[in-house]
Amino acid sequence: MKTTRKTTTKLTTPMDVARFIAENPMDVDSLAGSPGGYCNVADAIRIRGKLVGDTRLVDGALVWISNGNPVPPSCFTDAGLPIPEAQQVAQDAYTARVTAEYRAAREDRVLTAEEKSEMRAAFGDGATVVDVISGQKFTV
Repeated sequence: MKTTRKTTTKLTTPMDVARFIAENPMDVDSLAGSPGGYCNVADAIRIRGKLVGDTRLVDGALVWISNGNPVPPSCFTDAGLPIPEAQQVAQDAYTARVTAEYRAAREDRVLTAEEKSEMRAAFGDGATVVDVISGQKFTV
């Protein structure tokens, strides 16, 4: 039997999180369509518990208490839940920040002899290898 999900997914208080999960019964049929495609009911129940117990709200999005990073939207899908409004925005901002930090840290990157050797073995002598995140090109 299909269940109808509530579409209001704005979270503003910790009680909203528990209410959000309680008001969105698990649609077992949708679990097979999760990004990993492997979630089952036991996984969904475990993830739902983590969303309530291991997160806190920051600007309407859930973040992990352990590291302050936003909960990936795929966790909601894997738990058979709709994605809250602010969650994708928080994830996009986090990804942009981490990518910018990575690029800045690797701006003047020079390969070590070991890295060059490994790249030559993998791609061939004289190959150009591109770091797809920073855009840096290295000729090995």
